[in-house]
Amino acid sequence: MGPAARDVRDVYAFLSMLAMFCYFALLVDFSALFVRCSAFVMISGQVLPELVLMLGAVFYLILVFGCATSASSEKSSDFSNIAQSALSFFQISIGMYPAENFHSLKESRWIMVMCVGFTVLVVIFLSNVLIAQIIGAYSSLYDRMLGLARLNRMAIICDSMPAVRRSRFRRFVEALRLDERMEFGEGDVGLPGCIQILEPGNLNPTNQDAIMRFGGSTSPKMPWPEDEEDASGSLAERLDNLTKIWKKAMRRIEKKRDKGGRRDGSSSVSESRSRSSSSVNSDSSQ
Repeated sequence: MGPAARDVRDVYAFLSMLAMFCYFALLVDFSALFVRCSAFVMISGQVLPELVLMLGAVFYLILVFGCATSASSEKSSDFSNIAQSALSFFQISIGMYPAENFHSLKESRWIMVMCVGFTVLVVIFLSNVLIAQIIGAYSSLYDRMLGLARLNRMAIICDSMPAVRRSRFRRFVEALRLDERMEFGEGDVGLPGCIQILEPGNLNPTNQDAIMRFGGSTSPKMPWPEDEEDASGSLAERLDNLTKIWKKAMRRIEKKRDKGGRRDGSSSVSESRSRSSSSVNSDSSQ
């Protein structure tokens, strides 16, 4: 850069930096290609007001503690006036205040108390409040933002469809093979208009086939045969009936056992009474 451009060098550098920020901000729109990234970007925009509120509270506390420290009778080089005190508290809030300077505050106990109170309020309290707010907002907004990200992606696809040539779109549709019947399993041919996704056979085991198949013509004049299970009742109703029958049988068995136990107990009691009476009669005769 020549000597004639030295006066505008700072302005040119600032504008170049601003242009780079704008360029990379526009690249964020590519997140619509990925649903989760798009949802994350939208959630970040939704929780941004929480961050702004937290920063506002931090700057308010910096002003409060800066004014209070500058009014103290104890003076320090880092807390000599309002501007210097506010700058020192700002460095403390972002962790850039030198640790050696805290040792010089041993003689200024009120300034040390101010620094400790500011650290507790900003670094410990407000930061944790911000984390709690972001967690609550994220958990409540994620499902809605995920659906909105899908809608945005579909809107982008619909807007870009007119720019696609018909021949290219036709080749894409032919590559999907939607007119071919897909297989539910090996040798089990299903319906056309599907996209087949393979998975391990032991991923979703099923003991009962949920697909009902009927052979023959599909003419409305020749309806499908009635299912035997539908004629005699559904499988669930039959199982309920069997369960009720089994419970009744178990109750009857338990009642018979109780009656048999009572009879055995009464007979044993009568035998013991007869034995005791016979022993008494023999003693009296002797």
